[in-house]
Amino acid sequence: CEGTSLTITCPSGSRVHIQEANYGRTGPSSDDPCGRPEDSNQNCREPDSLSIVRNECEGQQTCTVAVNSGTFGGDPCPGTFKYLQVEYICSQRTIICETNTGTITCPSGEKITILYANYGRTAPQSVDLCNDPRDTNKDCRAATSEATVKVACDGQSTCTLTPTNTLFGDPCESSIGCEGTSLTITCPSGSRVHIEKANYGRIGPSSDNPCGRPEDSNQTCRDQDSLSIVRNQCEGQQTCSVAVNSGTFGGDPCPGTSKYLQVEYICSRKRYNIY
Repeated sequence: CEGTSLTITCPSGSRVHIQEANYGRTGPSSDDPCGRPEDSNQNCREPDSLSIVRNECEGQQTCTVAVNSGTFGGDPCPGTFKYLQVEYICSQRTIICETNTGTITCPSGEKITILYANYGRTAPQSVDLCNDPRDTNKDCRAATSEATVKVACDGQSTCTLTPTNTLFGDPCESSIGCEGTSLTITCPSGSRVHIEKANYGRIGPSSDNPCGRPEDSNQTCRDQDSLSIVRNQCEGQQTCSVAVNSGTFGGDPCPGTSKYLQVEYICSRKRYNIY
């Protein structure tokens, strides 16, 4: 109620996810403990309520919000006794390492709703449970992750997942072709190439790849059309080859520097559309 504080607390291991919030009044005084007979305004909404409460609470185990006009930047209906109403869920984060099997389980009587899923890697190996010193890619995402997990788990009380490249496609594949060669990308039978990133040029020191020379000091060499050109040759194919030279890419982005083509791609077996 107005003049108090609202505290939200989730069980250990879970985090607050705010779905709806309103500071104001959207029903008669008889429907809540914060009303007075004279509170006839039933259409009082503070439009920034959701963003303000999310800013205070999203991702926390517990949070407290002061229920007053100061918190919400103004009084949406002067003279009416207001309240803060919040709908939320306590969400849990589950990490399952590649080829391992993990189970998501809800308490009795509750059902799973997947809010977010990613098969890949979005953090350095030092901060997660699936460590490998070779894992330097920190922006690796399978486009079908959320849809695939939703199909498997939404509405169930428990579901079991074994994350593999067969299920999601490999979102972390990367190939390098040195200047003057050809780069060939091949996906397994039944899957197709989906190009995520591409660059013809040089974006790192010569020691970071097999195409370098000690005199190659330019580390910010990018051909702006690389992605569209590689997609035009490879997207949707099972296999493709790209000639790594300035003729393919319409010019030399950094004359005098030894260049290479670096491509990140997914071998995608099945795509899901959610409407």
